[in-house]
Amino acid sequence: MASLADFMGLVGPSESRYPRLGWGEVEDALGVVLPTDYKAWGSEYVSLHVDRFLAIDNFATPVYFERDFSETVASGLVSVRRSMERSGRMYLIDDQDQVVGEDLAALPVYPEPGGLLMWGSSTYTGSFMWLMDGDDPDEWPIVVTNRDSEWWQFDGGFLDFLVGVLRGDVRCPMIKPEWLKAPAIEELVGTKLFTHLGGKQSTVMDVRPTSRWVSYFETS
Repeated sequence: MASLADFMGLVGPSESRYPRLGWGEVEDALGVVLPTDYKAWGSEYVSLHVDRFLAIDNFATPVYFERDFSETVASGLVSVRRSMERSGRMYLIDDQDQVVGEDLAALPVYPEPGGLLMWGSSTYTGSFMWLMDGDDPDEWPIVVTNRDSEWWQFDGGFLDFLVGVLRGDVRCPMIKPEWLKAPAIEELVGTKLFTHLGGKQSTVMDVRPTSRWVSYFETS
């Protein structure tokens, strides 16, 4: 089983001083008890971007509480829910990107009981989630989905998945090698306004590389 020390050994220590909330407050607002390894990670790290590919959310970040917390988390699953509703079915793929289960019933989505709860995302592939199957959050599998209504399941924990992918020990068919070349992190340092085409503005997270990875991002 992968540990926080394993993750830290790959990406380096956190340097962010961004505030975090207590896990009791977070879980009360969410209505869900979160996995132990995720809370250990989130007590050490803020929200991260890994190699500008994978965005990992720390639910203890106060920005989530600027409006109703459960609504904020559920809104991140809108695209997943729409994909489910559009297709009505999902396709299970194996580690070699081969379909091994067709016409599977669409999975429920948070806040539905036993639903998918997203902890990460990528503009390249899709969503990284827990399937809240069972009463023990430490036993929840990881599910990765894409925009083609395909899903891949990893029967391990949050840190098992991250450390395995970053080491190359876990092959997720949703992640191409060229998308995640190094365990290079950028940490949340605040928020900023982003102006979309058409002039609409939204609040986005402002991230900066840790000192260990500054030169990597300057040259990549």
